[in-house]
Amino acid sequence: MGKIVFTVPPRIDLQRRVSSTIHVVGLDGIPWPCKIFFDGRQLWIHRNRDESGHVFLAYALPEYGELVLSTGTLLENDEPYHLTRELARGTLNRLRNQLSLWQEGGLEITADVFECLEVASRFLGDSIWQNEIAAADEAAHESIRHSLATIFRLCELFGEQVLPLRRERSEQPMCWFGVNLGSHPFQMLERLPCPPDVLQVSRIDAAKSSKMGLVLGPFLDASPGGMPENWARINNFDDRQAAILDSVSEVLRGPLDRVNVLHVVSGINGMGHRHLSYPQQLQMTLDLLSLIERFELAIPTMLSFDTPWAERLAWSVGGVHPLQIADSLLRRGAMISMLGLDINLDYWPNGSLPRDPIQWLDLIDLWSQLGLPLVIRLIAPTQVVGEQKQSSNSGLNVVRGSISDEQLFRFLDSIIPLIQTRPSVHGIIWGQLQDGVDPRFPCGGLLDADGVPKPINSLLSCHLE
Repeated sequence: MGKIVFTVPPRIDLQRRVSSTIHVVGLDGIPWPCKIFFDGRQLWIHRNRDESGHVFLAYALPEYGELVLSTGTLLENDEPYHLTRELARGTLNRLRNQLSLWQEGGLEITADVFECLEVASRFLGDSIWQNEIAAADEAAHESIRHSLATIFRLCELFGEQVLPLRRERSEQPMCWFGVNLGSHPFQMLERLPCPPDVLQVSRIDAAKSSKMGLVLGPFLDASPGGMPENWARINNFDDRQAAILDSVSEVLRGPLDRVNVLHVVSGINGMGHRHLSYPQQLQMTLDLLSLIERFELAIPTMLSFDTPWAERLAWSVGGVHPLQIADSLLRRGAMISMLGLDINLDYWPNGSLPRDPIQWLDLIDLWSQLGLPLVIRLIAPTQVVGEQKQSSNSGLNVVRGSISDEQLFRFLDSIIPLIQTRPSVHGIIWGQLQDGVDPRFPCGGLLDADGVPKPINSLLSCHLE
């Protein structure tokens, strides 16, 4: 039932690091739990649904590190598919579809894109006609490399041509940039107009911040490890609920003249944990929204959702897609002004693995269907060294280290302008000002632990001018 079989070439190392990323996404867009069996040559993927689907897994490339790739739509089978070939077919298919859409929309495509696309197609053809597994694998790998190079180049062209148009059109809201300052009792996020005057975060001080708007919150971080210790020690949910509401009430009674957004709850992903079950997360979300409504504050509200690709569903039995949660809350009439996508890039297990730019566009377009402005809340390990790169099962989160610092910067160099092209994206928030503020996301600050700016500031300044 629900069986897909692959022949796995030696190139793909299916040790736990990679095998734990495998999941199948059906036509409904929902990742499904799978049972994985590998005998050293063939891979069996079983799930409890009899339908076709896309197989996703992390694939290592020297240019990009590990990126999550997908096959095309595959039927259940007894005869094995060739894994690298199917990843090449799926990657090339997504590229061709996106290229066709943008060509029809009038994007000016340079000759190098078509040349690289032709090479990727030729290598895939060579892989299909090869009977020898090693030769077929090598050709498919080259097809993947050229397809991804074309995807990054195509998305670079899209950003270069579309982003200036968005900035020139006064009727469209500009995309602002924020930095999580980690203030107490709740996190306060600097909201800078775009373009900012400077992005040297080491120069953020009281005088400067007094002139900027704030995103106040989140009042409740629903993700594992996100609850403050004083609330986590309360064993009874009713008592904990009362303590949270009392604390938020005190904040809402205070001066809010500089607050532009109330970030109500973060880290909602359809899964529960030992401090906050999923039903309790929903209850607290509705309670907090009702509390804000009673204060009659004319301040927009935001909810943000963890693992927005819903990949956590693939490793759990049960659970709800974050998009379905947002849709359900909106159908209930909850007073939500904007939605945040919490992308904890390259952290594990409470994070998202790197994906190519087209998958980021697909994610934003999917969430845009709900009709609310989006805020991308992004954090990634920057300037990581030594043992911090090593994956571990201890603690709530580790740096997975699937991409190097250089690869991360090259990746963000493509992703950030692409995000800004989407009219539905109204803001980008970097999740941590300084290393150590949130131990769940080590090395994720724009400053190191001593307050020294990291090289990522130069990259952000370049794109947010």
